[in-house]
Amino acid sequence: MILAAHGERNVPDPNRALAEHAAALASRMDCAFVGYGVLNSEPAFDAALATAIAGGADEIIIYPFFMSEGYFVRRLLPEKIAAAGAEEKATVLAPLGLDPGLAAEMMSDALDAAARKAFEPASTR
Repeated sequence: MILAAHGERNVPDPNRALAEHAAALASRMDCAFVGYGVLNSEPAFDAALATAIAGGADEIIIYPFFMSEGYFVRRLLPEKIAAAGAEEKATVLAPLGLDPGLAAEMMSDALDAAARKAFEPASTR
């Protein structure tokens, strides 16, 4: 499994959140490899894909950490997969932002944060 994102730049610890998500998945899933890569920085998506291929993966599941299914998901990821010769092995899932449970999860997290700070959600912006 590979988590794919655009890539953070100009921040103190770029792509840390993506790395933490990958580590959390690796600890919970029975996958031979859980990696991550970004399209516009390091670590590169191409390198994560190459690692999966070199490891002998029969199936590579790619989970785009994008809010929509735009250019990067529809065009750039498939181009990179094709360039690596992994079209037969790779499956690109729907992006995170299209997950039907995402809004409810975000609302739950926001309400939990408000409760910890004793904020009244109805009057909080």
